[in-house]
Amino acid sequence: MNFYLTKKHLSFIFNIAILMLPILAKAQTKPAWEGNLQSTVYWQKLTPLGNLLVGTSKGIQCINVETGSIAWAHNAITNVNEDGCEPIDNSPFVSLTTSEKTPTVYIIEPFSGDILFSSKDAGLENVLDKFFAYKSKVILVLGNEPGSRGSTMAMIDMTTGKKMWSKDNDFGLISSYYDLGGGQLLFATAFFIYKIDAKTGDVLWKQSLDPTLAKMSGFMSNLDKGTANVLSKEDMVSTIIVPDNQPDAVYIGAQQKTKNEMQGMHGAPTTVTYTYKCTYMGYKLSNGDFLWKKAVKTEGKMGVILADKKGLIVCAKETGFINMLDYSSGDGMWSKKGGFSSDGAVLGTAPIAGGTLISCKKGDDGCSLNILDAETGTLKFSKQPKMDGFLDYAEQTPAGLLVATNKEVNLLNTSTGTFKFEKELKSSSDLIATKDNTTYIFSTGDHLLYKLDRNSGNLTPLGATKLEFQGKEQPTHIEIRDKGVLLFSDQNIALLNFNGEVVFNKYYKAPGQSGLTKALLIASAVRSAYYTAAFSYTSAAFGEVSQSIQVKDQNSRNAKDVTGAVSGYFGDAAQSGLGYTTAFIAAATKRFKASAQTQDFVFIMIETDQKKYALIQVDKNTGEKISSIDLSRDKTPSYQVDGLTNAVYYKNGDNTIQKYQF
Repeated sequence: MNFYLTKKHLSFIFNIAILMLPILAKAQTKPAWEGNLQSTVYWQKLTPLGNLLVGTSKGIQCINVETGSIAWAHNAITNVNEDGCEPIDNSPFVSLTTSEKTPTVYIIEPFSGDILFSSKDAGLENVLDKFFAYKSKVILVLGNEPGSRGSTMAMIDMTTGKKMWSKDNDFGLISSYYDLGGGQLLFATAFFIYKIDAKTGDVLWKQSLDPTLAKMSGFMSNLDKGTANVLSKEDMVSTIIVPDNQPDAVYIGAQQKTKNEMQGMHGAPTTVTYTYKCTYMGYKLSNGDFLWKKAVKTEGKMGVILADKKGLIVCAKETGFINMLDYSSGDGMWSKKGGFSSDGAVLGTAPIAGGTLISCKKGDDGCSLNILDAETGTLKFSKQPKMDGFLDYAEQTPAGLLVATNKEVNLLNTSTGTFKFEKELKSSSDLIATKDNTTYIFSTGDHLLYKLDRNSGNLTPLGATKLEFQGKEQPTHIEIRDKGVLLFSDQNIALLNFNGEVVFNKYYKAPGQSGLTKALLIASAVRSAYYTAAFSYTSAAFGEVSQSIQVKDQNSRNAKDVTGAVSGYFGDAAQSGLGYTTAFIAAATKRFKASAQTQDFVFIMIETDQKKYALIQVDKNTGEKISSIDLSRDKTPSYQVDGLTNAVYYKNGDNTIQKYQF
């Protein structure tokens, strides 16, 4: 995990580090502030945007991380356990769920503390799902009213938190939705696609997923209403696609799951299997009329769907069958058979020069690679290159396409489909770092650090020294420093100079109690999410198989549209025009920029004595401990780490939170 220091601090440490290492090693960091909450602190949680929420005997409180004072509090929101406080994916909001027999769900805006939704106030006994439509500034909530088995849909004004309207038993379980903006939403259920007015709840149009069932709309509507009681989100998979290049058109892919039971013979148990079918259909966006005469149906689970400029590319998840559907008619556009089979189930796609890179499943734990030419509907390589693991990284270099799975790294010649490296390099995308025209890759196979000339494609060991970590750990992070290449894991940190010689290799004993490093792992994940936003791209890839290949572009390092990148991670909050998005944008932009900087120390949790712990700050330039926070007084210390502002929040005693600033 990476953290920052200012230039002033860096200069200070650089000048006195050699003289004061013995003193620094023993230094105990003093709190920047200490806040007494005047109540018992049960837990604390840091949101991805840096808000510190605390569950106390007096309810939920938010701490001002600059001063330690209480920013806002909700004394009426009690009985919320730590697991009941969760940041909501793809949004800046937080969900709070009480631990009562009939739980209440709250949605909180963490900067002001405004309650945007309360299931109790909305009259819902059970919340089944919630969807955030930033363009239309509403929250769509699906749930059950007390004593009712039917589902209720409620629309919440995102700016005020007030319920705009609710409809009982009109809709089934929602499997996907699309925010058109201007107060209009599309959503799909088990049998229908709807377009509604978000402000009034009026159904602008409703259409069957299959034209053959359109005449049975009344019967299908009754079935649809009961799906919330018999189906789960895992049973319903669909996606709604509104291509930019197709005016007045919307497309949907929906997967149906069927349970099959076979009674065993002579007392043998009943065998249960599941089969899957997919239905694809196009509609006029303005009125819901069918664009195609009949739905396109395929066997098996739904895979990746790509909205290409020429047509809709659909992939079967398990069989690897690929086809392009004509936007106007739904007819298959590739080959007389209406498509072709790839080398296996398509796991991920990514646009590259000359086509679309696809990764297909090969065996139990491997993949094959190919390049799809959407113009001709053909795969470029007749003999597909194979790799161990599953592809998650691709980067174009002058010498070829650098590709990485969770187990292997190689350089692909996109003209011939052959690999440059004579022998596969056991590694992963987390162990690749680039400076100028050289890429450094650590091999987890032979424990050597390699350098790749990006112009020639030549791969050579940086030296003959093998790097071994203690505690059965392998390096998980790599970073280029002024004096060499840094490699570290949870408990190990090492620096190799540019000749491949080990400058230092330090190991800090891990705590015996499991779970104590959870806060460090969460902080690392948050930082990684911000950092990845710089290299992400917007892909029209949908379906049950999500886009999984990170395309790294050197030019994106200097991307000026920070708001766009932040919006990509936090949904469309930065573009929603809501009054409080100013705070979102300011916080997210600041943290996004911080993630791109190189920090000069890491945090490591250690066990100082039997069942005594400390969180230490380790210098990346020396591998030595700079300072520490003594946690030995707690058997189960409660702390939170902000990996973007170099802050640690520690629960000291029953009612006090301390902030340590590094």
